[in-house]
Amino acid sequence: MEYRKTLPFDGDRQRAVDLARSVFINNNFKIESADQAEVLVRGPGMQGTRQNPLVGASRVRLRVEAASIELSAELGGVRRIRNFLLLFPPALASLLSLVFLILPMQPFAAAIPWLAVSPWLFLSPLMARWIRSRTIAALDTLLHNMKLTGEMG
Repeated sequence: MEYRKTLPFDGDRQRAVDLARSVFINNNFKIESADQAEVLVRGPGMQGTRQNPLVGASRVRLRVEAASIELSAELGGVRRIRNFLLLFPPALASLLSLVFLILPMQPFAAAIPWLAVSPWLFLSPLMARWIRSRTIAALDTLLHNMKLTGEMG
């Protein structure tokens, strides 16, 4: 899962890169490389939805060139949360159904876990899309702010 975006830019490259660097440092990203025109960072990992949506990006490369700012990001944190949301409810229901089949109970008891997780079969894809869109919006905001900061001075 990747995301790329480029904006036209005509401003102070150093100011734009400094802004990106400070935003990433404040959100616990590890700077892998940085110079006057480029920042490459690795994210801390997304643990849930209460974090800054920027951490949905596991790796980000920002390059400021003479006429543009280019962002490319791997959305590894988003992918990890999406996989959990899509796999955990059916796995839990399967395990509990198996337990209910083994225990001496009525046969219909095996359907109870599926009834309990059935809303998640619809909610999980919606939540995964929401998390992805929040991360993309945060990356777009950073890119926009870099552009404006660089062009102000």
